[in-house]
Parts: sequence; structure tokens; C-alpha cells
Amino acid sequence: MRSIFIFFVLFYSFSEAQTVSAELISSIALDAHRFVGVDEYKNIYTVKDNILSKAGNNQTYQYNDILLGELSSVDLLNPLKVVLFYEDTNTAVILDNTLSEINRINFNQIEDFRNVQYATTANDRNLWIYNLDLQQLEVYDYNRSRIVSN
Repeated sequence: MRSIFIFFVLFYSFSEAQTVSAELISSIALDAHRFVGVDEYKNIYTVKDNILSKAGNNQTYQYNDILLGELSSVDLLNPLKVVLFYEDTNTAVILDNTLSEINRINFNQIEDFRNVQYATTANDRNLWIYNLDLQQLEVYDYNRSRIVSN
């Protein structure tokens, strides 16, 4: 009898945990081709016509560079250092919180050429890069311009 009671209590608690509230908290109309995400400070990032836009706190910032080609990916893990990757030109761009360029890494011009398919934040001064030629993930230190580990 006791085991049946425990079964029903657990069954009821699990079924209650699976219910989802469909309440709309807020909605915003976006004029963009691609929604990138929302950072920890509630800023909204979008891409339209290959221009990255950041909107929040009644301010809007934009970044674009037509020489780099199509924007492949945007990493918002650290909103103070946003990482953009342009696969066409094998280039990563690191931006600050106002979308001003901090650093640009052209993997075509580094000492050991890397054919990179994807780049994202690893930690403070490093990037995770996926080396397409070796089919492996590597950590790249962009201040010292070298591979830390692979």
C-alpha cells in the first residue's frame, strides 16, 4: 500500500512538472533577416543585409564590413567581446559591447595556415576554432598568434 501511494505521488509530481505555461511575456517586432540572440543584458542582436545590429536600452549599435563577405556566425557568450566569423574570407572579428572592432584575426595570414570552418569564444584571449583540413577542434590564442592546444 505504501509503495502504491509513493508511486502516485511521484507520478503526479512528474506530470505537474511537464506542464508549460503559454503566457506571453512581451513581444517585439523585428525588421531583420536573421535573429542572432539576446545577451545577458537583454540586448537583442539581429542581422539584416549583412549588418549586425544590437538594440537595447534605447540605443542601437551596428557593425558591418563589406570586404569580409557573408557573416557566417555570431557568438554572444561574452557580450563584452562578441565574436563574428566570416567563413568566406577565413576571418574572425572580435567586437566590444558597442560593436567597435577590438581585434581581427585573418587565418590566411597566420604563420601556420588554418582553413577554419567555425570560430567561437574559448576564454578571455582564446578562440575555439574548427580546423577543416585536420578535422579537429583547436584553441587559438589571438594575442600571441599561435595554437595553444589541439
